[in-house]
Amino acid sequence: MCDLDDKREQQRQLLESIYYGASTAMFVIEVTEDGDFRYAGLNPAHTRISGLSEAQVVGRTPEELVPLITPDIAAGLRANYERCLSAGTIIEYEECLPLQGREIWWLTRLNPLVDESGSIYRIIGCSTDITRQKKTEKELAEHRGQLQKRTADEVRKLLRAVEESPASVVITDSHGNIEYVNPKFCTVTGYQAEEVLGQNPRILKAGIQDGDLYQDMWLAISSGREWKGEFCNRKKNGELYWERASISPLQDPDGTITHYVAVKEDITEEKRMAQELERAMEMAQVASRAKSDFLASMSHELRTPLNSIIGFSEVLREQYFGPLNAKQLEYVEDVLSSGRHLLALINDILDIAKIESGKQVLQQEVVDIVNIVETGMVMIREKAAHHAIRIQTRFCKKCREQGLYADKRKLKQALFNILSNAVKFTPDGGSIEIAVDFVDPDAGDVAFPAWFSPDMASAVTRPSIVISVSDTGVGIAAEDLAHVFEPFYQTREGALVKTPSSGLGLPITREIMILHGGNAWAMSDGPGRGSRFVLQLPFVPEDRQECECPDNGGQ
Repeated sequence: MCDLDDKREQQRQLLESIYYGASTAMFVIEVTEDGDFRYAGLNPAHTRISGLSEAQVVGRTPEELVPLITPDIAAGLRANYERCLSAGTIIEYEECLPLQGREIWWLTRLNPLVDESGSIYRIIGCSTDITRQKKTEKELAEHRGQLQKRTADEVRKLLRAVEESPASVVITDSHGNIEYVNPKFCTVTGYQAEEVLGQNPRILKAGIQDGDLYQDMWLAISSGREWKGEFCNRKKNGELYWERASISPLQDPDGTITHYVAVKEDITEEKRMAQELERAMEMAQVASRAKSDFLASMSHELRTPLNSIIGFSEVLREQYFGPLNAKQLEYVEDVLSSGRHLLALINDILDIAKIESGKQVLQQEVVDIVNIVETGMVMIREKAAHHAIRIQTRFCKKCREQGLYADKRKLKQALFNILSNAVKFTPDGGSIEIAVDFVDPDAGDVAFPAWFSPDMASAVTRPSIVISVSDTGVGIAAEDLAHVFEPFYQTREGALVKTPSSGLGLPITREIMILHGGNAWAMSDGPGRGSRFVLQLPFVPEDRQECECPDNGGQ
């Protein structure tokens, strides 16, 4: 009997230690014989979080807590207790209680206790403070709404651009049946949109071109490649006309082709002039024209007016044509900032498109890595100083003594992307460290710096130069680290930074490193704990004949 009493006493002491020592708010409710609810206790954690003491609540019903809480809140508390009593089992719910002059969100779990007769005589409640989580959810929802609105605005702009495009635009399903044509298509062909929807573009076929042309086109686009070429088509009235077409497949996330998009330019007049020139010069054949690359064409079409906008905005900002008021200057700065951001975005898109298409060619030479780093520092020093950000550098001895074989311009671009990000995401008064090390995987235990991860070390198979840029900035969540080098990806911390970003700087940086036979990594201990970005390039001595130059495999 004594042993049983001892065990009960030990259990009682254990439960008390849990109750009084828990960091989770806990409370006890007695269920009276008449089915009412009276508070029997609050643990210290509950008092600390809610500000309510046991003296204020013990022995009282929810309604008797007024004016500590509102009648509506009291009614809600009672409803939850009655729901637990009715269910006879554990229930869980979220509730918001205005306590200590602020709203506190709780995740509450009610556990009914049953006596020997099967009646519920007591309810044990555990409440977790989820106020911060709710605030984050609200902020994310607001941000998501802003992104959705911005996306909808961009879609409307894109649709308007397509509708007003001087080129014909045709969208078909995966079988080639027309789903959309823009007004320019109707103007050129003479067909109304409702006449061609559901039809195949072959209704325009004039029948004067070799069938291999269409076979090659279909083979290219059905295998996921873009196709460019010229068609001689027939309008509704029977008139022949020439088009220069660019046809691209659209794929879903699984890589399945869902649609084809054709952008076609009417070149009938161009063809006529070429034929007249050929006859005038008595040429036997028409010289083949070099077709401008699609991305280069887009670059020209966007850059030319954009540079004009930026240039005129700078003129207005300098007030060469007369003074501007504060509001006008603010608008001019907005236009200038937006223009520069858009131009940078276009340049980034073109860079990464060239790299991914295999058109990026490195112009390698022997470069001074110390000079490269110092040049990068010059480009960010003013902005860093403006935010009181300290910059420190460290160079290994070998880096100072011997050159590196690389594309100087591309290396500067990659380093600047990393440095500008470090400044952008480091709060005022923070610090940035730039370190350049020589690593040799054959050197044993001293091959790599202490912070080098095993995965990174296993990826380095040749003596290399390693440039690391560490900061005391916002840091990166673990789930984001694997994605930061993906095009257009932004971390949650990055999305909260107001400085605009294209989301392409890091992908371009990694691709530049890969083109050099190296790699790029991101490291962070989590949000608020800073980050480190690492660039690795195989080390090639000045005498290139003694070195193995990287085979980029057509990247």
